[in-house]
Amino acid sequence: MRRRGASLLEILVAVGLTLIVGSLVSQLFIATLRSSERVDTQILLEQSAIFAFGRLGRDLNATSTAGFVWKRTVNPPLLAIAIQPLAPTLSEPRLAYSRQLVNYSWSGDSGKLLRTVLNETELGSILDTSIPQRRGSFNPITLPTTNTSQVLASNVVDFQVISAAPEPNFSNPLEVQIHLRKEIRGKRPADYQATQRFFIRTPSS
Repeated sequence: MRRRGASLLEILVAVGLTLIVGSLVSQLFIATLRSSERVDTQILLEQSAIFAFGRLGRDLNATSTAGFVWKRTVNPPLLAIAIQPLAPTLSEPRLAYSRQLVNYSWSGDSGKLLRTVLNETELGSILDTSIPQRRGSFNPITLPTTNTSQVLASNVVDFQVISAAPEPNFSNPLEVQIHLRKEIRGKRPADYQATQRFFIRTPSS
């Protein structure tokens, strides 16, 4: 007995169902990929903020309130934090400061938060007006970056010191806020915002 082959209508229905199922599977796969991309991006932004705060915390722990100064401008959006570390000394009863500066600089145009260690040869005459002696007139925004500047975080849309006291003064503990954002194709951007408090020792402590 001869078996009847599939009719044209049956073939068309089968092809149509296959296309529908394939389309649903591909849409589900794309949605899964995009969801995974968002999660990965969110984790990356969070890790960047944690890394930047960790590095800043270690530098602040190595200075006192007299060796810290900050400056912010709105147009263009810039923020700089300069830290003059304490020098290890056994002979001095008072605090002594090292012959280097650590500068944190953020630019809204580049979206990068940089950490630059400036030694005596790179600072030149700037070190003669070191932070403890000239806090009121010291402008960390003018400090240079170098080829060895470390990128602590990218995609930074805002970085600021939150203080009731006007710059260059600040509240202690110091409150610093970072806001990161990264575009995701076809989706709303991934955002991460965090605030961290740092206690800075006083010269008498």
